[in-house]
Amino acid sequence: MGKSTIIKFSFFILTIISSFLAWNSADAAINGPGSGGWLAPILWFSLLFVILALGVMLIKEFYLAAILAFFPLLLSLLFAPAFSQLVAVILAFLLFLAAIYNIRHDLTLSIKISPWKTLRSGSTIIILAFSLAIAGQYYNSVKNSSTERIIPKFTMAGPVGALAENILAVIDPQLKSLSDQNMTVDQLILQSQKIPLTPVEQQQVLEQGRKNISGMVGVPITGNEKAADILSDYINNKISNYVAPNFSDRQNLPLLPIVMAFIVFLTVASLGSLISPLLVLLSDLMFLLLIKAGAVTIEKVMREVEIIS
Repeated sequence: MGKSTIIKFSFFILTIISSFLAWNSADAAINGPGSGGWLAPILWFSLLFVILALGVMLIKEFYLAAILAFFPLLLSLLFAPAFSQLVAVILAFLLFLAAIYNIRHDLTLSIKISPWKTLRSGSTIIILAFSLAIAGQYYNSVKNSSTERIIPKFTMAGPVGALAENILAVIDPQLKSLSDQNMTVDQLILQSQKIPLTPVEQQQVLEQGRKNISGMVGVPITGNEKAADILSDYINNKISNYVAPNFSDRQNLPLLPIVMAFIVFLTVASLGSLISPLLVLLSDLMFLLLIKAGAVTIEKVMREVEIIS
């Protein structure tokens, strides 16, 4: 068995395994409680991205690269067996074909092999393809569920909390403390004060702060509550108050899964765009490791090109 054949089999096996684990973790995140269970899907889909990107580069036959890209999408049907998911898979596969064409076209035109440059020509399209398939799986998993089941519960734990921490830090650096799972409301109120306070002043500030927060969240505040829990409950209540009047009747309810699936698509696409440079860099490093290990070789050849004289 030649080295090229071994590489092809290896990438197909790795793609199938990582694809199954990625879609399984996405299914668990969709059907699990809260919004903090998306760390595993992020990691598995990141690994799948690296494997697919390298496979598309290293497998010379276009049809084999297309089949390699089709397997991950096809496996999503195991967790969302529906016609609408099949449509999402077909559309995502068309995007994958465009990404494969861009990557291989750049590879053909390049004088020197540069995975960083080549993979970036198709990385955005790959992210969009995965986003579409994940949104389709989400829609088909929750389309027949109740409103409470469709709307994910916000929590400051996990990757969602990390993202919220960065957003809060941009708004006000002091708000970054809200991501601390152990910080109480009283500690947060006192930390927000920029000048030293006497014990009497601290008590007055705490009483006024508790009153303000209580009025905002609509529940009595003693000061011993976790600030992260109060923020999570406040956001969830705001979401519920907005959704309930608009999707309370059965005529509007079918629109809710579509709206949420579109939000999932935008979220995954945005997050993927943020981390795609890192994933391309990891693919580049893996390519260099394969060269060092002797699994891949780079040859220099002479070729004729047309020029305008």
